[in-house]
Amino acid sequence: MDKYKESIGEVETEPVETGTVPRPEGLSPREVEVEKVEQEVKQEVKQEVIEEAKPTPPAEDKAKRGKKVEEISKLGVQDQVEALRNLALEEGPDFAVGVAKELDNAFVLDEFHDTLDKLELIKEGKLKEI
Repeated sequence: MDKYKESIGEVETEPVETGTVPRPEGLSPREVEVEKVEQEVKQEVKQEVIEEAKPTPPAEDKAKRGKKVEEISKLGVQDQVEALRNLALEEGPDFAVGVAKELDNAFVLDEFHDTLDKLELIKEGKLKEI
């Protein structure tokens, strides 16, 4: 029989606990720990890539949002917040937040955020509408 084709028998392996990295022969505990950390980092990077790959809004949403930004930016600050509130009720909070961000006014964005918080509390019945 050819020595390259002869059976080497079964390889015995030790059971490995879930959540641990098996320690191959010849690796020090430090090297095993490094491998474990590398695997965790790879998993985190993979998760970040998945989150970054979320779809972007369609072009029509961008155009619609741009039109609303143009309309609302002509208003006074309090009227902008009120317009955003109404927009949130009509088009949904995600769309209104996108418009608020594009207005590029931190004060309006903050006031609108407070308004959204109050709306959610009112919807949940935790706060009475004034």
